[in-house]
Amino acid sequence: MKFLLVFLLGFPFLSSAQNILSGFVHSNVGEPLIGANVYLPATYEGATVDTIGYFRFKSSVAGSVLVVVQHIGYATDSMRIQLTGDTTIQFRLRPTISSLAEVVITAGAMEASDTRKTAVLSSIDVVTTGATGDLVEALSVLPGATPAGETGQLLVRGGAASETQAFINGLRVPNFYSATIPDVPSRSRFSPFDFSGITFASGGFSAEYGDALSAALILQTQHMPESDKLSLGLMTLGGTLGYTKKIENQAVSLAVTGTDMGLYRFLSKEAKKILVKAPRSQEVQGGYWWNSKNGATFKVYAKGNRTTFASQDTTSIDQYGGERLGIHNHNFYGQAVYQQPMGATGFWEVGYAQSFDQTNFQIDDFQKVLTGNNQQLRTKLAGQYRELFRWKTGLTFENQEEQLDIFINENIRLGTARRKSLAGYFEVDYYVNKKWLLRGGVRADSYEWQRPALAPRLQINHIMAPGHQLAFSAGRYQQRDIPQSAYAQSVKMAPARADHLLLTYFKSANNRLLRVEGYFKKYHQLATTDNEAIGNTGRGFARGIDLFYRDRQSIKNGDLWVSLSVIDSKRQWRETTEIAPVPFSAPSVISVVYKHFFPKLSMGVGLTYRWHNGRPYQNPNEPGFYQKRSPHYHDLSANITYLTNIKDHFTVIFISMTNVPNFNQVHTYRYNNTPNSEGIYHRNEVRSLFPRFPFVGMFIDFGKRNNNIGVKDL
Repeated sequence: MKFLLVFLLGFPFLSSAQNILSGFVHSNVGEPLIGANVYLPATYEGATVDTIGYFRFKSSVAGSVLVVVQHIGYATDSMRIQLTGDTTIQFRLRPTISSLAEVVITAGAMEASDTRKTAVLSSIDVVTTGATGDLVEALSVLPGATPAGETGQLLVRGGAASETQAFINGLRVPNFYSATIPDVPSRSRFSPFDFSGITFASGGFSAEYGDALSAALILQTQHMPESDKLSLGLMTLGGTLGYTKKIENQAVSLAVTGTDMGLYRFLSKEAKKILVKAPRSQEVQGGYWWNSKNGATFKVYAKGNRTTFASQDTTSIDQYGGERLGIHNHNFYGQAVYQQPMGATGFWEVGYAQSFDQTNFQIDDFQKVLTGNNQQLRTKLAGQYRELFRWKTGLTFENQEEQLDIFINENIRLGTARRKSLAGYFEVDYYVNKKWLLRGGVRADSYEWQRPALAPRLQINHIMAPGHQLAFSAGRYQQRDIPQSAYAQSVKMAPARADHLLLTYFKSANNRLLRVEGYFKKYHQLATTDNEAIGNTGRGFARGIDLFYRDRQSIKNGDLWVSLSVIDSKRQWRETTEIAPVPFSAPSVISVVYKHFFPKLSMGVGLTYRWHNGRPYQNPNEPGFYQKRSPHYHDLSANITYLTNIKDHFTVIFISMTNVPNFNQVHTYRYNNTPNSEGIYHRNEVRSLFPRFPFVGMFIDFGKRNNNIGVKDL
């Protein structure tokens, strides 16, 4: 269980010293090219040209870098420079009908990045939304997502949590969430500040990403730090200490974090009763960066975690018997990625990832141990042909090993499974003219060396007018769909499929943004568990409309978001024998976020309200599947961020509280496995152990005074 760790390891990036690149972009006749995009293709850092043709941005890289400038109706230009300190350059672009670089595929994807012009959110937006600072909690306020208070996982457009996969630098993360037990929310294992770019693709995503039926969370790790850093975080649930050392074209970082929620047990009678041992975790994170003079980069990212806690919730351990359930989890995830420029606009890349996860469930003298190992190897090649085509292709090999052991008086191995997959893809963007962009791709996935299953994908973008885009997307998405009950069992069957159709309207002008998207998904070959026999005859559908509106113009120093999702989703899968509503999707979801910055006080205040109507649940006392609905859900969270300098050390003080009005939050109901003497199954309310969760933290970046604190820091 991992609650608010927002600034833990990534906090130093708030105030790091960086090189500054500035200059002007004009047409060949001297007109300023307002809205042109200037960026570094190796890092995606960049800026937008203003009304006088000027741009300026900070960069975390130094030395030889390639700078690219793009603008609708003009040929893309690039320049290789030596970036050191403050550097100024100029571009003059010639017009061309085939240059359409500002057309960006928007169907299904919402991006959080500080450097991309098309981003809907920034990384700071992510961590100052809600009250727990968790990456998944922040994304759950976006359209298409349903809050899941009892699990803490991301539920997208009628899909189960397992149907949304996370990718770091293109490599899949097998165990994205922390270990937990029923009704105790898990959290993402990763801090938002670990990443320079965050894309939440709720459908229609690139052929580069696979093994995900519903959505993809695409994450890019931070680039090389510019200087040495020492940071300290003190929190009501623990502390963190991080250090980064920069040596010429290399850098290394190390951070340690410890959390103990012992104090929080006393905030809730239910938590004090159920949690025999409060959640505790110890974490070590490391990074390594290397940049060559010719533009090649190599970076390593690794994180190890140990979590323990114990519960005596009888509804959780009823299936085992006994009086106390203990959880011991060890997790490691590490990866290395090398990228080499290829020509003026292309590159090739190779990456490797290794992960390990072991969870020990202990009931009195009985133990159940789940152990997983995963290795991935990924290659990618990307380039551009003239000004008409951009293309990318690649291969991914993944090897998974699972073991299931039980201990009573001796070790008994119940199962071992090895699962292998090989995937390849090719995708091309074709810039038809100033108003049209086509993207076509195909992906082939082979599981357990079976015949490859093809997944074609198509997207069409049309610029209706400046700031107005219309996008259409259609594609097939596949995933190995194995029930948790089949863990460590050898299962060989065709992958589950989901066919996506999306239509998106996107408008952006005057610091206001509107995004409306309609979608339809049809599921095939979902895994079923009829009488414990595993098959793949399941089917289903999901259809709905999502709306997202953001306004940073109407209220000075204010920022308003409104999200609305309406969905109808049903399926026949797992134990259900007929089409029925899914338990992890609410028909209507509304989220409202408002943030306000007070410049004179160097303080920001954020409020996040979430509501959804009842999610389906199954009452075994009545016929049918998932025929009832839980009560409506309400939550109002608040946070305060104060920026200051303490003895020349930049400091952030963060205070937050979930469920400020103390709403009665019943997520769903769970019924006993056996009926009483009258044949009635008794039910229990599924609630959060911590109905209100307060947090106070202070995060210090030593030796980095900030003399110009402003809205940009939030």
